Amino acid sequence: MAGHRWDIFLSYAHEEYREAEKLRDYLRRHRTSDDRTPVVFLDESKEGIRPGADWAQALREGIRHSRFFVPLYSRAYFNKHMCRNELTEALNVRDAPPGWIIPVLLEQVSEIPITASHIQYLPVTNPDWSERLRDLLGLTTRPVRRALAVSRPPGTVYASLTATCEVRVDDDFAEQVTIRGRAGERGAQRHADHEGEGGGGRLHGPVLHRPHPAGSSRRRGAGPRAGRE
Repeated sequence: MAGHRWDIFLSYAHEEYREAEKLRDYLRRHRTSDDRTPVVFLDESKEGIRPGADWAQALREGIRHSRFFVPLYSRAYFNKHMCRNELTEALNVRDAPPGWIIPVLLEQVSEIPITASHIQYLPVTNPDWSERLRDLLGLTTRPVRRALAVSRPPGTVYASLTATCEVRVDDDFAEQVTIRGRAGERGAQRHADHEGEGGGGRLHGPVLHRPHPAGSSRRRGAGPRAGRE
């Protein structure tokens, strides 16, 4: 486990790629304990497997050199040879700290392999599942505060203010925020503040679900691993 190159490794079935992508984006909106954007291993992203690499070796290294392993449990996940291999690889990592595997349950499954059945999963049906996952991963939210001020023009009782600005959290995430406020009487300045984790104040976790019926085959490019298909 020494020499972490990634903070989180996302393990998923190909049918759940969209859900994995949503979760990756959500996690990247937060900060690590050393105040940086978390590095998430998602195999088809730029933080994942580079073109020309040995994908099997890249997956092993990604698992062994990540702080946390987050598998997205579903019926499809346990039907995929490659997904089961990734889970087995994570279970066999030496010197792994307790709690480094945090499964997220996308849907009810009939059976979890006995080798992993002792690890408590986090179901997405829990209203606060994303906040709990964030906390377990040691991520924090950096509040966004922006203030605009307007003075009352002479002879005007109130001056209304509506403004739209871009709040940038990091290099990859920015959101448009609309701010409304009023300047009070007697020339006093009033501020319109925006606080929160995104454009709407409190940012809720990503809505994860299986959009494809069982047995459907949806490909996203050729992909490095037939085992996810």
